[in-house]
Amino acid sequence: MPEIKKRWLYLALAWIMLFLNGYVYAWSVIRVPLERPPYNMPPVESVLPSSISAILTSVLMLPSAVILNRLGPKKTASLGGLLAALSCILSSTIALMPDKALWILILTCGIGNPAGMSLMYITALRLAEQWFTEKIGFATGTVLTGLGISAFVMGPFIYTLYSAYGLANAFLLLGILLLVLPFLGNFLRFPLQTAKPQEARSMHKPQIEYSWKEMIRSREFYLSWAIYAIGAGAGMSINLNATQMAINLVKLTEESMIIAAFAPSVFSIGNCAGRFIMGFLCDRIGPRYTILIMQIMQFLCLALLFPSGTVLWILYAALILYGLTYGGYLSVMPTLTRYYFGSKYYPQNYAIYFIAIGVGNSILPPLATSIIGPKPTYEGYLKSFNILEILILIGIVFCILVKEKKYLKDN
Repeated sequence: MPEIKKRWLYLALAWIMLFLNGYVYAWSVIRVPLERPPYNMPPVESVLPSSISAILTSVLMLPSAVILNRLGPKKTASLGGLLAALSCILSSTIALMPDKALWILILTCGIGNPAGMSLMYITALRLAEQWFTEKIGFATGTVLTGLGISAFVMGPFIYTLYSAYGLANAFLLLGILLLVLPFLGNFLRFPLQTAKPQEARSMHKPQIEYSWKEMIRSREFYLSWAIYAIGAGAGMSINLNATQMAINLVKLTEESMIIAAFAPSVFSIGNCAGRFIMGFLCDRIGPRYTILIMQIMQFLCLALLFPSGTVLWILYAALILYGLTYGGYLSVMPTLTRYYFGSKYYPQNYAIYFIAIGVGNSILPPLATSIIGPKPTYEGYLKSFNILEILILIGIVFCILVKEKKYLKDN
């Protein structure tokens, strides 16, 4: 098979790796047994491993890029897969020390897993860019849907595992499954220069190229970085509480828990669709106006739909729409980075933008959970929605303040 035709295989392998390790995006399902005996974690603690994981994944992107440049895709992805698998297996030790479960999960799922995830994530992005130079956006969006779809599948899968075998054994069995990751990573490679597809001729090119040092002196950078942190953090705040919202707002019984376990999966449907839909819209109207549309959607969900979430279908419809915006940020913000600051220094510049996800995801979900309180009530959820609404409104103001920079001109 000609080398160029293998690029779909490499993209598929990277997709599978992200998909398998995407169980951390179904953390709201894992929180349910953590908040029950023998672990008895309060909600503000049960969300911590996922929040720490979110910020570390973003912070570790830059060093992961350095490792990738030195080791190449095969060794980098395999190392990331091995770290992810071992972290999941070691999480099963919570059965031996249930009173230390929080610290064990912080070390494994909060630190070990993002170390592996960042290595696999950066490798997947570079593979898409290297093999699909004529359609980078399509390839990048496609490979990243692995994470979004993972939450759809992993939520019910993990629920089934811990219902049958307990949470500790669920971690062990899942970790054994993840041992396939370093095996898959061993097949990844970048193209030789002669095997690279011909890059499509660009209709526009940046008039100004910003290095990261120049970028951080721009007002537009700080405004858009804050928009990213607020939008992504507000999205994750709902995702990590999705299962609990189904239980407490809809008042599902113990026998209906499997329905609640699907809540993160419902969110992930919108998450995946948003990466394509908002990316398509961004190509038509630009990143600034696309983000403004997403912010308005977020506000309407928080102000109108989620407060009516005592009805299951309304709650799940809101989760899909809200997930659409979360996936949209991950698709639109890379385009915004290129549009405002050029393509020459894009990898370094977007790595700095990516930290906004970690900051937002590490601050807003614990904040929302603490407002909801250890004994969730409808009023507690309303208060958390109101706080997120205020933040989204601040983001809308920032978006209006961002100047419509036009650094592109015809060749």
